[in-house]
Amino acid sequence: MKIHVHSMSDLLSKIEAVAEQQEAKHVSRIAVRFGKNSFISPEKFRDHFSEISVGSVAEGARLSLQFVETIDDPEVSDILLVGVDLN
Repeated sequence: MKIHVHSMSDLLSKIEAVAEQQEAKHVSRIAVRFGKNSFISPEKFRDHFSEISVGSVAEGARLSLQFVETIDDPEVSDILLVGVDLN
């Protein structure tokens, strides 16, 4: 899975769509990859995600965050949803 994310609400919508497709009641883990020039840092992402996920299938999900620091990465400005573990 490699889904480009354009905002935090976009991310949550995509997570909820994956859960709905699989008829899951809860998301247990979310894996996200950050390019060096992405719009939010992993630290800010963690804080903001815990706020926006309240009441969703992703509330309380464990976050697995990977920050890629190489400038020559073709996805240097991107945030990618790379995994969703469901219950």
